[in-house]
Amino acid sequence: MIQQVPATFSLDELLSYLREEEHTEGYRTAQEWAAHFEVNVRRMRELLGEAKKAGLLQCNMANRERLDGRYTPVPVYAFDLGERE
Repeated sequence: MIQQVPATFSLDELLSYLREEEHTEGYRTAQEWAAHFEVNVRRMRELLGEAKKAGLLQCNMANRERLDGRYTPVPVYAFDLGERE
């Protein structure tokens, strides 16, 4: 489910949206999260930074396919929703 979120949404509002969704598990790149919420990547990176400072972000690396068909490791992120419930 893609949610359209206002440009001025806060980290708490983002976490609230994530708690309402059924399939929020797994890691995504900043671009994938931005596309999911229909926001620009810059704003999504700001929210990821806020989540990291709050201890609510899990970071990892995952292989993603590039345009040339090769796979390369890229940073991916998942939100830890259990800490604020």
